[in-house]
Amino acid sequence: MHIVYLFEFSTEATRRKYIGSKSNASIIDGKIFSDGNEYLTSSRSTEFRDMLNSGVEYTVSSLGEFKNYKEALEFEYKCHKEEDVCANIEYFNLAMAAVNNFSDPNYGTFKHSVDGKAVRLPRDHPLAISKVYVGVTKDRKLSQEHKDSIVRSGPGNSFFGRKHTKETKAIIGEMNKKSMLEYWESMDIQQYEVRREKFREMGSMPKSKEYKAKLAGSTNLRCPLTGTVKRFYRDEIEKMKLAGWIHAKTGIPEKRIKCEHCGVESNGGNYKRWHGSNCKNFMKD
Repeated sequence: MHIVYLFEFSTEATRRKYIGSKSNASIIDGKIFSDGNEYLTSSRSTEFRDMLNSGVEYTVSSLGEFKNYKEALEFEYKCHKEEDVCANIEYFNLAMAAVNNFSDPNYGTFKHSVDGKAVRLPRDHPLAISKVYVGVTKDRKLSQEHKDSIVRSGPGNSFFGRKHTKETKAIIGEMNKKSMLEYWESMDIQQYEVRREKFREMGSMPKSKEYKAKLAGSTNLRCPLTGTVKRFYRDEIEKMKLAGWIHAKTGIPEKRIKCEHCGVESNGGNYKRWHGSNCKNFMKD
C-alpha cells in the first residue's frame, strides 16, 4: 500500500510535525517500514535531521492508505494545503507535494520574521503581505571579510593594476564590430578550438540561428493543478492550451478573437492592430 502519514516528535518545541508520503510501506507500532527497514521520511530540513539524531522520541500516524500512488500524492497535496505546511511553523515541510515552484515568478523565498523558517511562498500569501514572512536577506549584515571578498574596485579587484594587451583589445574590437556568430564562423579551426574552450569555461557559447528561431516561437506555460512551469515550442503550444495549461506569468488563458471580416483568430493585441476596423478585407469592402 501507499501511505500518507503524520510524523510527530514528542517534544514541546514549536516545530515538531511533518506530513509526507511513502510508496509500498506500512506503519507498525508508530513507525514506517518499507522492504523490512524503518523509513525516516524524506525531509530535507537540517533541523528535522538534528532532532532525529538527538534521540527525541517520535510517533507516526496514518492519514490515508491508497492502492494508486498518484492518489496518495493528490491526498498528500490536499493535506499540505489544508494545514498550509510551508508557512505553518509547526511543520518541518519546506515544499508542497508534487509542486516545483522555483521557476514560478509568482513565488518568492521568505523567512519567518520571528522563527526564522525559510520557505518558498506565493508573493501574495497573507503572511507575506502582513510581513510575518519577510525577504531572506532582511536585517542580515555582511561581515567585513565577505565585503572584502566581493569588492569590485581598487586592490580587491582581481584585474587591478593589469591592462589588456594590444592583441586582446583587437579581439574585443572585432567581436564588437560583428555579431558573435559571424565572429565564430570567420575563425580557422585552431582559433575556434581555443576560443570555444574559453567561452565554455564562462558558460556563454553563442546560439545557432536555428536555435534562436525555435526559441523565438516558444513560451512558458503553467499547469493549474500542479503549478509546474515548462517552456513549450510553437508546434506544442496549442495542444497544451487545450489540455488546460495557462500562461506562466499572467495565469490567464490567452483569449482568441475571431475577425468578423477575414475569419482569422488572433490574440487581443494582434486583433486590434491587424483586424476589426483595420482588417484589409474590411478596407476592401
